[in-house]
Amino acid sequence: MLTRLGVEKGERALILVYRQPEWYDVLLGCIKKGVVFIPTTVFASAKDIEYRINSSGVINRKILYII
Repeated sequence: MLTRLGVEKGERALILVYRQPEWYDVLLGCIKKGVVFIPTTVFASAKDIEYRINSSGVINRKILYII
């Protein structure tokens, strides 16, 4: 899935996810691919998400929203 979405090894990806079992699949996928996983809950405020985007060094705004 990460490859199909254009996420490459060494990139940082801010990922908005619900706390559910699939969250761990996404985390393990990032680890296997060598992607820096920046977890963000879907309950974060817009200000918090903006802060994480600006301070995390997310390359090319790789932001994934996974349900």
